Amino acid sequence: AERIVAVVSPGSVAGVNGTVTAGSGNSGDAVFAAAGTPKSKYEIRVEILSGGAFGTATFRWSRDGGINWSPTTATPAASGDGYSLGNTGVSVSWTDAEPDASSFAANDTWQFTATAPESSVSEINTAIDYGMARQSVELILVAQPVASGSWAALNAKGVALAAAHKPVAIICNAPWPTAEQTVDQWVTALTTALGSFTTECVSIMVGGAKITDERGYEIERGGSGIYAGRLAHDPVMRSPGRVLTGALTPISGLNKLRPSGIEEAHLQALAEAGFTVFRTYEGLSGYYVNNGAVHCESGSPYINIERVRSMHKLMRTARAAALLKAHDEWYEDGSDASLKDLESAVESEIKTRMMKGRDRELSAFDVVIPTGQDVLGTEEIYAEVQAVPVGSTKKIKLYFSLWKQLPQL
Repeated sequence: AERIVAVVSPGSVAGVNGTVTAGSGNSGDAVFAAAGTPKSKYEIRVEILSGGAFGTATFRWSRDGGINWSPTTATPAASGDGYSLGNTGVSVSWTDAEPDASSFAANDTWQFTATAPESSVSEINTAIDYGMARQSVELILVAQPVASGSWAALNAKGVALAAAHKPVAIICNAPWPTAEQTVDQWVTALTTALGSFTTECVSIMVGGAKITDERGYEIERGGSGIYAGRLAHDPVMRSPGRVLTGALTPISGLNKLRPSGIEEAHLQALAEAGFTVFRTYEGLSGYYVNNGAVHCESGSPYINIERVRSMHKLMRTARAAALLKAHDEWYEDGSDASLKDLESAVESEIKTRMMKGRDRELSAFDVVIPTGQDVLGTEEIYAEVQAVPVGSTKKIKLYFSLWKQLPQL
């Protein structure tokens, strides 16, 4: 990508602390509680290291489910006093009606999931408008899960931007499972919701991964950011699932697929439905994008993200060349020289921007401008840019047989 524009949205839908699960073997008398407003998604885990009274017992806490831990810390000095968990926005406390040496017991644990704040659809659209007004971009990542009821709104925004000569591909993450859903139920709900939604500009990622961030913390993240990063790295005609590009693992810190419990059968069902997911290959290490899926209407040519991006670049490139000819002089001398001049200008720009070298971004194209147009009367020129996209081998089928000797071919 030539540039990346980040727009911070207010996030008026606050993050929440989920239900606390106490360790089954807990024996201390103090009752644990969580408070505050999370600044991001965390898997909070708290563990008592040495038992005793308030201010004497010690504990540690983790934001990534116990992979990385805080330094050992004394418990609050009094029942009900809060303790802030770093910069997470979350605080914890313990209460005990009769605080004494039995308030805390070593190895007692508590854990809960804190959700990240989210923006409303209106806020997302406002952020998109803000960014698009300041930079010309070809790819938009919505960096939060987007509920199925809002997919149509994202598509409508993409359609509106295309109508305003700003065609973009939009990447988002589907929602995570609710606390009440099993992975099977979650997959069924998503595939059912996608069945009634079609688009030619939105690609929806399902699930994500546990990644190791730059601080060494293991955090759970939706896969859309990693997916969008691969797209931004590659030319527009290239499938994000291209194996030769390499696995995602070394560049992203990705080490475990999420949500917990997702299996190959779930990933296959989601991919077949029209979602983008991560996958593995037998014999190769690391994780890959299965396909840049776009759930378009039957018969639409926009069957994947590389088709969408290639057409969008073609539209932007041809328009930029044609725009330089707007309000140019037209001489009605019967030679159609002005038409040929426009045709040459558009062809030259497309060749320069999209058809150079081994990684050309179209298989072929043609600019068709019919002669004999009444430009003097209508002050309009009709032109059509026809293109053949670059294909990609989504499947390779190998068949094997044994022979006494090879047949003559």
